[in-house]
Amino acid sequence: MASNAGSSENVSEGSWPKWMLAVAVGAPVALGIAGAIYYSKKKSKVSERKDPEGGPTEEKSTTEPSPPPELSPSAKAQAEKNKGNKYFKGAKYESAIKCYTEAITICPPENAKELSTFYQNRAAAHEQLKNYSAVIEDCTKALEYNAQYPKALFRRAKAYEKTGEKMKCLEDVTATCILEGFQNQNSMLLADKVLKEMGKEKAEKKYQSRVPAMPSKQFIKSYFSSFSQDIISQPFEEIPDPETKTETQPETQPDTETVPKTEDATEEETQAETEGETEGTTETETVNSADVEEIVETKKVEILDDEDKDKDETEETRPESGYIKAKKLFDQADYEDIIAECTKEMESQGKYADTAMLMRATFYMLKGQIDLGRPEIGRASCRERV
Repeated sequence: MASNAGSSENVSEGSWPKWMLAVAVGAPVALGIAGAIYYSKKKSKVSERKDPEGGPTEEKSTTEPSPPPELSPSAKAQAEKNKGNKYFKGAKYESAIKCYTEAITICPPENAKELSTFYQNRAAAHEQLKNYSAVIEDCTKALEYNAQYPKALFRRAKAYEKTGEKMKCLEDVTATCILEGFQNQNSMLLADKVLKEMGKEKAEKKYQSRVPAMPSKQFIKSYFSSFSQDIISQPFEEIPDPETKTETQPETQPDTETVPKTEDATEEETQAETEGETEGTTETETVNSADVEEIVETKKVEILDDEDKDKDETEETRPESGYIKAKKLFDQADYEDIIAECTKEMESQGKYADTAMLMRATFYMLKGQIDLGRPEIGRASCRERV
């Protein structure tokens, strides 16, 4: 009794036993731990709820979003390229060029494939702005990073075509066709177009610088054989003399009049000789008539001989016509000096000058000297019509 009284006195005096202190301190700690466990279990159950389709629902975070992780240079370059592609599709080519340039600047040098794409994309934007020198430069850089890049080759080929560098264009477009296995219609059409243009230009230059040459003899013979009525291919004996039409009439008249004049003169002389005679026999008259005819014939022969002699002398002293020489060369199939002989005939204004002009013009055309032959053919045709 005395001890109980002592303990009650101690409690009443404000001193707590140890077990009570332990309970007083441990109870709140235990409650706090239990509450934390309960709260964590409740939170995990909420996060395990699913949406109607069976997938987990997204819990809305009440905390502030954390900053995005830092992008790598390669990722930043790709982002700039994508932005540039959007600008390109919207026809904002200047903005697209800026984005591609930023991508090229950011991209690490070891990413060769990505850099070739960025350069090629920037070249495409320059192409839309018709900056063909920039297109060539960017495509060249793209090919430095990727030598077998058909898009860059084809784009540079088109730029070379625009700047007139057809040989470089042909080289690029040929490489493009090979890389694509000749499956791209556009590159094949460009190659065909450039080949035709280059062939035409080279043919014109070759034609202008070539030395005029006579074609083969067989070709010339075949050419003239197709014109059966052509005056050049006719035998020389069948060619009409240009002076015959105008001089034939005056030349024939003296021949027809010579005989009557000679007969009249002879008759007058005979009459003058026989005026003193009073009589004559029929036999004497017959003899006199025969003598007159003989004298006329003799004089006629003498006149013709004189004319033939004069003609022979004239032909001997006058040099041979240039056209006649040209015609002989033509008949002998020796065509090289025909133009020179025709020129001599024209310069001397011979009677075959017009025919010589036609022959010379024809051979000019055969040699390919069209600028010399065409005007002469026109002049020869006009003179023929006159």
